[in-house]
Amino acid sequence: MSGGLTLDPKGIFARDSCSGYIVIRHTGKMTKLPKILEREPLVEAVFEVRLGGDPHMSDLLPGILFSQLDQRPTIQRLPAAEIPQPIRASDPNLAFAPVIRLDWREFAISLGERNLVIGCKLP
Repeated sequence: MSGGLTLDPKGIFARDSCSGYIVIRHTGKMTKLPKILEREPLVEAVFEVRLGGDPHMSDLLPGILFSQLDQRPTIQRLPAAEIPQPIRASDPNLAFAPVIRLDWREFAISLGERNLVIGCKLP
């Protein structure tokens, strides 16, 4: 192919060295696909840490985070907190259920007895 396009071995995809677009050959026509999407497909990115044993993080960590963060987060008690702790510990479906949520800037920090979840909201 001419014009700075390099084909893959099967001849379906090509990369334009000038614009950086990926070009797909479809029924004899070439269609350009952008590198950047017009609308962001992600709504939230989440990171979770799970701990073994019985550390009871939801009792201590909210107070530590509340005192250490420069802008005070809002604290929300989640519905799983209404279930008694021994029942949550014995049920594998509830073992990692978050009981407290802290909203801080664009982050949502959820805490359970044995897990920490940090989510970054889409701006």
